[in-house]
Amino acid sequence: DGCAARLRPEHYAPTWAHNPPAHPTAPFLARDTERKVAAIVYHLPAYANPSPQIKARLQECGVTVDPIVTYDLTGSQSGTTGLASAINAMQAARVTTIFYLGDLISAAAFTQIAKSDNYFPEWFIPGFGGVDTGHIARDYDQDEWSHAFGFSLYEIPKPDEETECYKAYHELHSNNDPDSGMCTYL
Repeated sequence: DGCAARLRPEHYAPTWAHNPPAHPTAPFLARDTERKVAAIVYHLPAYANPSPQIKARLQECGVTVDPIVTYDLTGSQSGTTGLASAINAMQAARVTTIFYLGDLISAAAFTQIAKSDNYFPEWFIPGFGGVDTGHIARDYDQDEWSHAFGFSLYEIPKPDEETECYKAYHELHSNNDPDSGMCTYL
C-alpha cells in the first residue's frame, strides 16, 4: 500500500543509502564507494506496482534507483525466463545493493543465479512478499543471503500460545485453537 511504499525508502535512505556496502566481494563493491541501488520488483496485475513510488521516494532522499527490473511468473520474457537476465542486468549495472520487492519463492532462484555468476550484492529486504518470514529462507543461497538486511512488519516469532492472536481468539473460542497461518499472516 502507499504507506508501506513510503516507509521502506524512508527507512533505507537515511540509514544506509550514502554509505559504502557492508559486504564487498568484487572490485566494484569496494568499501570506499557509495552504494549503487537497484530494484527487483514482482510485477503482478493484482498488486499495485510499487516501483514508481519506491523510485520517487528514494529520489526525494537523494538516492537513484537504476535499474528497476520487473518480473512475473507467467513465462513471458520478463517472467521466469527473465530471472537470470534480471541478475545479469544488476551485475552489468555494477549494482551494490538490490532493493528486493519480489516474492519469497523467486528469491531462491535469484540468489542461486547470483551466486552462480559470482555476484554477491547486498539484498535490502523491506518487508515485502513474505521474504521476511524466514521459513523459506533456508532455500535461498546462504552465501548470498548472508548479505541480506532490512526489516519486517511481522512480530518476532514466538510460540502460538504467546501471540496476541492466539490470546484474543481464546477469549472468544476457548474450546479450539486459531489457525496459526491466519494469525501469522493476517
